[in-house]
Amino acid sequence: EAHGTGTPAGDPIEANGIRDAFFAENVKREGQNLLVGSVKTAMGHTEGTAGLAGLIKTANAIKLGVIPGNLLFQSYNPRILPLLDHLALATETQAWPAPPPGQPRRASVNCFGFGGTNAHAIVESYHPAPALARKQLMPASTQAPLAIPLVLSANNEASLAAMVSKYHDFIQGNEQINLNDLAWTLQNRRSELALKVTFAGPTREALLASMAAVIEKTKQSPPAAIGKRRDNRSKEARILGVFTGQGAQW
Repeated sequence: EAHGTGTPAGDPIEANGIRDAFFAENVKREGQNLLVGSVKTAMGHTEGTAGLAGLIKTANAIKLGVIPGNLLFQSYNPRILPLLDHLALATETQAWPAPPPGQPRRASVNCFGFGGTNAHAIVESYHPAPALARKQLMPASTQAPLAIPLVLSANNEASLAAMVSKYHDFIQGNEQINLNDLAWTLQNRRSELALKVTFAGPTREALLASMAAVIEKTKQSPPAAIGKRRDNRSKEARILGVFTGQGAQW
């Protein structure tokens, strides 16, 4: 999925970069032309969301096993013609070529910002492991004592109550979950919001019981307050410097 703005200068430079990145110099691999396209032929340039549009298109193409055709194609930019020994434009919608056994469908997405920021994402299909393989990969014990607390946070009481209920049901319905992994993720890979509540317990059942007790409190009339609110008192202001690649937005 190319950035593909259709400009006389930009497209040849991008095409040359794609060719050089994927194919060794002076090496021709017969029947292995790389299919290239751009969502801009279907919906134009979405500017600040151009990369997201390309990513959504690519994810759906991989999921459905279809390569969308580029619309309204008439002729190649003459500066791209020398690169077609390795690249090919998908001018018609076609089925995704079957990958080698054990390999996923895979595609790359280019996005080049006006301010000089370039991004390249590699996306591939997801194939869940067979049930037997998942069982073999599972930790020897998912019943290990919870070594760190389960931390949940939200911006208000209603959201926090809903989150506690959601995680209670998730833990209850998924006995294979490693609670220590879950607790680590909640502490280190989630934003800490204004209202916070923590849970702990020597066993999975004890943890669920403490969560259920909080859920019952929220069902009272009026609902009991849960969680502890973070101190949001303002601190001394400090200077923040912002340095952007292009700067016009400031």
